[in-house]
Amino acid sequence: MYPKVYIMKVDGRFCCVLATNEFSANQYIAKGAVEVPEAEAKEIFGDHIYSVGPSNTSVDEDGKIFFMPPPDPEPEPEVPTEAELHASLEKERGYRLYDYDNTVSQIQRVMRNTQDETIISELTATLAAWDAYATALCRLPSQDGSPWDGGGENTPWPTVPEKSEILKNK
Repeated sequence: MYPKVYIMKVDGRFCCVLATNEFSANQYIAKGAVEVPEAEAKEIFGDHIYSVGPSNTSVDEDGKIFFMPPPDPEPEPEVPTEAELHASLEKERGYRLYDYDNTVSQIQRVMRNTQDETIISELTATLAAWDAYATALCRLPSQDGSPWDGGGENTPWPTVPEKSEILKNK
């Protein structure tokens, strides 16, 4: 019954090889290979029997077999649920609305403390742009395709408005 494990010399050192059929077993035997008893092979290699080969086995002078099993495959990343994507989208949207609130507060503070009509006019336009941005953020979850990737790079975020040069100097 196959597979069978054999000990043989490969590239000047003793290691284990795997025969999956009678033909390969006979080739190994012709090269001086010695079969490892089935019970011993199962104990040493377990579920990794099909990964046995010269690259991950060695045999010392006493006939003790050393085996380095292949690493376990990386687990598949968990696909987030629709609810998790919505929660993630809402969280990122919340961060962006927080930035909006801070910016609008700054604009309003400067507007309250100036009499310069040029500054007030520029900040009024800036405030309108930020308000349009906030409206777009608020409408985002109801758009087709929501929640996309939960607020990642595939989410069609509205463009963040420029901050007025006046605010950068305050």
